[in-house]
Formats: sequence, C-alpha cells, structure tokens
Amino acid sequence: MNSFILKTEIQLEKARDRYKNFLSEASSRSFWQVHFENHNFAYQPEKFSWEYWREIPVFTKEDFLKIGLEKRIADIGVGGAEKPARGFAFRITSGTTRQTEPVLTIRGAGPPYKIPENEWRTIWMYNPCTLALRGVLINNACNERERTTRYQTLALDPYRLDESSRQALLEFHADNISAFPYAMSRFASFFAESDAKELPQLAKAYIGGDFLSDKEGRLIRSIFKKIELEISYGLAEFGNIGRPCRFLAGRYGRNAYHPRQSYLVELMDLDKNGIGEIVATNPVSPDFALIRYRTGDIGRAIREKCECGMQWTLILEGRKGFDIVKCGGAMVVRQELERVIGWLKDDIADWRAEAREILQGNRIMGELAVFVKPTPSFARKNINHASYLAEAIGGKLYVTPTETLKNLADSHRFMPLCIELVKDFPVDQKLVRLKKIN
Repeated sequence: MNSFILKTEIQLEKARDRYKNFLSEASSRSFWQVHFENHNFAYQPEKFSWEYWREIPVFTKEDFLKIGLEKRIADIGVGGAEKPARGFAFRITSGTTRQTEPVLTIRGAGPPYKIPENEWRTIWMYNPCTLALRGVLINNACNERERTTRYQTLALDPYRLDESSRQALLEFHADNISAFPYAMSRFASFFAESDAKELPQLAKAYIGGDFLSDKEGRLIRSIFKKIELEISYGLAEFGNIGRPCRFLAGRYGRNAYHPRQSYLVELMDLDKNGIGEIVATNPVSPDFALIRYRTGDIGRAIREKCECGMQWTLILEGRKGFDIVKCGGAMVVRQELERVIGWLKDDIADWRAEAREILQGNRIMGELAVFVKPTPSFARKNINHASYLAEAIGGKLYVTPTETLKNLADSHRFMPLCIELVKDFPVDQKLVRLKKIN
C-alpha cells in the first residue's frame, strides 16, 4: 500500500516519540483493540518507526459501524486523568455511507480559530443542527474556561430563515459566521431577496466542509461587501486537516491548503499523477482520536517552502472514485444513481451524469443532467422519452436522506432533472459516470 506522509524528515524525527506513545495509549482502549484485532494487528512499541506506521490498519466509517458506538463511549475517561477534559462528543450519521446509524463522534474542546481580545459574536449556521449545537457548546466551554461571557453564539438552520431570523441577526450584531458553502450562499440569498435595508456587519466567514464554487463566492461577496472568506479543509468528525494561506490562494486557487502541523496527513494509493486518498490522524486524547482515517477525499501534495514558512501544500482534487458530488445543498451519489437506473435497464443502455450549480437571480440552485443512450426497444416507443425518464429517475433518486430530486424540484430548492438522449458515448480510458462541472 503506497503512501507518504506530508512532513519533512526533521518534523518526522521530532514527532516520532509523540506518535509512539500515543499509539501505546490508544492500544489500551477497547475501541482500538477491537479495530486492531479485526485487522490482525498487534501494536509493538519497540518496533515503532515510520515504516512500521504504514503497517497500522487504516480506519473507515464502515469500521466504526462494525465496532459500534458503545465501545467508543465506554473508553471515555479510561486514562484516569486527574481533571476531566473540557470537551464533549456527539454521535452523528453520515450521508456518504447511506447508513442511518450513528457513525462517528465529533469532539469539541475549543474554538477552531484565533480569537481577538474583545467580545466575539459568532453565527453557527449548519444543517444538521448537531454542528450548530457544537458551536454553542464550544463557546460556552470557552466562557467557562476564561470565566467570561465574551464568546456569544447564535445558532441558525439555513433552511429555516424567516423574518424572525432576520430580526434576531440584526439584534445579535454578529461579527463572524461559520457555515458550509451552500449554507453561506443561502444566507446571502436570504438578505438579497428581502427588503432589508440593514445587513449584518460580518467581518469574516469561516467556510469548510466542501468546495466553494466561483458562483457561491461571487454571490456572497456581492451581498457582504467587506467580508473576508477563510476557507479551510476539514471534516465534522475529524477537525481541520488543511489550513488556508493567502500565498497559496494566489498561486493555486481556493482548494490548496497547508496540512495542519499538529496532525499527521498522508496520501495513499497514489496514481501515476501523484493523486491519492487523503488519510489523516489526529493524536488528541485516544478517547476521541481517529488513527489513519480514510477521508474518501483525494488530493496531491507539493513539497515547497511557502512565503509563510510552511513546507508542504495539499491540493484537494475531489472525492475518491468521483462517487459523491455535493451540489446546491444536495448530495448526488453515484451508487444511488446506479440503483435507480438499474430499474430501467430495459430502457437505458448506458449513461453519464453531470452536476453543476447555477445562479438564478440571487439564489444558487443545483442542477443534475443525465445523458442517456437508450436501448433500441425504448427508442422505438412513441413517447416523450426525456420526460418519461425525468419522471422515472427524479421521483426515485434520493439526494438528501429523506427527499428525492423531484421533491426538491417541486419545492423550488433544486432544478428539475435534465435528461438528454445521445446516440453513443466517446470511449473513455477511465470511465467517470458522475462529475461536477463549473
């Protein structure tokens, strides 16, 4: 399994004892004991080296489902620390596994950004609300730790913004916001479409969890003229993996980051172009840590000294296998498309799909186009082939955990499914059935 670690030789030498001891602690927890046993691995501290590190079994969301949440919870506090950790954990589900059971725990112990000395008023705007609640608890923990009240929080659901929300926002006087890209664009659309003469005076937006498209960026900046967008790369269940850098943004664009120094970031299963899956370890308390966690994202690395002093650059390329596309607040999953189209095998000989975001007025909308090569028998039918397929696919294709594409289109939250009939497809060296286009 080819992989390399995004740290210099000197950094690896300095980190060696830390990770050796961290693994010893983790190996005493029942959760990691079960994981290692499932993969026929037994940690031997005396053998530790960075080559040995690569023998440690990787960890996936499916591994978590096999082990179960109970083991994770039972391990909390096993280390016997004199003072309880100022932290908390949530259990969440994951759209990428298409499972309804809790998948991973989210840990929170402090704000993920540098805080000025004065009052700090943050909007946490997420759906699911678990992530917004996490923001509330983070700021409450900071207030408790500092014996202050300067960390103020307003939690909002981006799908339930109304007049009372607008009034609360103006009264709150927020100076920053934390949100996913699509939620932030909905927030901008909400004020653009209202008759409000007053806007929240936001100085900064912390954005992560997905790519920020050019259309979303333009919409946000057209409404909040002075806002600074800080785009990081991270996962709800893991934390930040990549930090933004203004020098990188100018050189490589918005999807280039410096790997977080206190974590271990690897690239695994590299192809001939040097692109591989991003695998990460956060050596926090073993109660909450994830060891060699397969993110499902792919990227490439560049070793060069940046003007800011950092030595490595991580460029995010997308999802592994291009199996998941987030678009306009929905999630198009290749396996879900295959499931639905599988019911139409007598009508569809072959297919490809493209997702994109379009700007309609002041609103970002997702759109999915499916290109279909019909079977000869279906092509001979005297019907409107595109309308038939749009109804048959859109009505069964789930793009959120509870709603189909047709549900979203009927409520004007997504564009109606577009079907285009083709005679044939070009021969692809690497077949990509689903992709996102700008």
